[in-house]
Amino acid sequence: MFAPVANNTNLDDIAAVIGYTPTRQLVAWYAGRKLYVPSEPRERHPLAVLIGRSALRRLMREWAGQHIRIPSLAEDQRLIRDREIAVAVAAGESDDALAGRYGVTVRRIMQIRASLTDTGLIDCETLRAEEN
Repeated sequence: MFAPVANNTNLDDIAAVIGYTPTRQLVAWYAGRKLYVPSEPRERHPLAVLIGRSALRRLMREWAGQHIRIPSLAEDQRLIRDREIAVAVAAGESDDALAGRYGVTVRRIMQIRASLTDTGLIDCETLRAEEN
């Protein structure tokens, strides 16, 4: 018999249950994988060692006997890349140079720039004023 996989688990859900620091520990060790949450842990269960017994108890109250998906670091890596691109754009780097550095197409850099502009994370009007 297979343990059910909890639906819609994300880092917000996990952190709300066990806290920020234990969630970061889970991501560091289990990113991109399913994690089985025991119903009754052994005294020195690896999860108790990793996140602490109290965080494990809270995790068990929510998802005992289930597998939970621990999201990969891809989203964090994408956010960090986009921040670096925003800084480079503000410094006046060309889309061609950025595409080469990040291994994406110029079109993708243009899309990222547009998204960052739309959300207000970079202000193209300010950039244009600084260029003149």
